[in-house]
Amino acid sequence: NCVNIYFNDFNSKNFIIYMMVLLFLLCGFLIGVYLFTYLDSELVSYIRNDFIEYMKVVKEGEFSFLNNLRFSSLVLIVPIAIFVLFSTSIMFSPISLVTLSLKGFTLGFTTTFLLTNFEFKGILLTIFTIIVPNVLIIFLYILLCVKSISRGISRTRFKGRFSSNDNSITLRFLILFIIFSVLIALLFKCLLTPFIIKL
Repeated sequence: NCVNIYFNDFNSKNFIIYMMVLLFLLCGFLIGVYLFTYLDSELVSYIRNDFIEYMKVVKEGEFSFLNNLRFSSLVLIVPIAIFVLFSTSIMFSPISLVTLSLKGFTLGFTTTFLLTNFEFKGILLTIFTIIVPNVLIIFLYILLCVKSISRGISRTRFKGRFSSNDNSITLRFLILFIIFSVLIALLFKCLLTPFIIKL
């Protein structure tokens, strides 16, 4: 099944790549937490007030579902496109790693902001709009980032051709997993987030 396919891919030849990818993700998250913790109080107040205005718009029913859907789709799909497009050479690996780090940064920054400014509602928002929808997305991004770097190394080593053992995760599985992860994340971001804000 798909789980076995994934764990079969997690083998010794990609272990260092996985560790490097996880390190970049963790560093991005910690930088996001650190940056918000030491952010100027006036800037924190500005961000807080801006988010409160956003919540008021949602509560008053002036919230555009289509605009939110378009924006959320763009935010989710752009990193996927980067991982896929920049898998052609090892030279592009830093771009994939920076993209994943930025995802970690936004998660760390947003989580710290919500937990330190909105008490119980901040906990609910963190759980249902950040942690739950991003579990599959982070899993997907890590998988794609590793495959991107691995394929870049493969093409460099084999002079533009992929090695014969670079098919441990099938294209069909990746496509299905991408679609499933994006749909679940959009469900939470576009439907559950406004519901929790209105509580």
